[in-house]
This record gives sequence, C-alpha cells and structure tokens, in this order.
Amino acid sequence: MLTSKHNKLNNLFKCVRIFIIRIYAQLWKQKQMQKLLIIAVLTIALSGCSGFPGVYKIDIPQGNVVNQEMVDQLRPGMTENQVRFIMGSPLMTDTFHEGRWDYLYSKKSGSENDEGYIRERISLYFKDGKLSGLNGDFRPGGGKSEN
Repeated sequence: MLTSKHNKLNNLFKCVRIFIIRIYAQLWKQKQMQKLLIIAVLTIALSGCSGFPGVYKIDIPQGNVVNQEMVDQLRPGMTENQVRFIMGSPLMTDTFHEGRWDYLYSKKSGSENDEGYIRERISLYFKDGKLSGLNGDFRPGGGKSEN
C-alpha cells in the first residue's frame, strides 16, 4: 500500500513538473515574440523618419552637366566632333531624328535647406553634320531662358 501511494505521488509530481515546464516554455515563447514584435515596430518606425537628426543625405546628380560657358562656346556650323569636344557625349540621341542630340541634367539635393530639385535640358540640332540650332534652358551669350 505504501508503494502504491508512493507511485501515485511520483506520477503526480511528474505531471506537475511537465505542466510547469510547458507553462514556462509558453511564457518564454511569448517573451521572445514580444521582443521580436518590439524590434520590428521600432525598425519600421525609424525607417520612416526622413528627417532623422544626424543622417547625412547625399546630392544625386544625373545626366550631363551643362553650364552657360559651354553653351557660349557653341557656334553655328561646328562639326559634331567639335560639339562633342565642348559638350561631351549626349545623354540621348534621338533615333527618329538623327540630327538631334539631347543633354539632360537633374540634381536632387539631399539637404532640406537647398533648392531641392534642379532639372536642365538642351537640345542641339545638326544639319548635314553641322550644328544648325539649339533649344532648351540655355541661350548662347545670354544665360538661362525663362521657361
């Protein structure tokens, strides 16, 4: 009779021990999930901060840099090679109009205090391999046009 009570107590202790271990495992999983959830929420919240202090944002220039000095050097009748020497290779050559070269430039400023976004363009037209005209944001000898 003593052994049967002893066996019953051992079985009861085993059940209680297993129950406690399962509860502890569930609590540990919940804590891990809570930690993971907090990390995920903080990551998403901080990634949305565009004006986060101390973060340096770079300027993003794209295309051909064209300035007024370059445009002032262009003369009607210049060959394509002479124009390419002054202006550089065009960003685009129009496949439908072989005599047209397009120079595009855009710059997105990284700082909030700056102008923000700059976009400039100029198109050069050639007839029989010679420069015949231009169109865009620059004028020869004058400065930027008011578009």
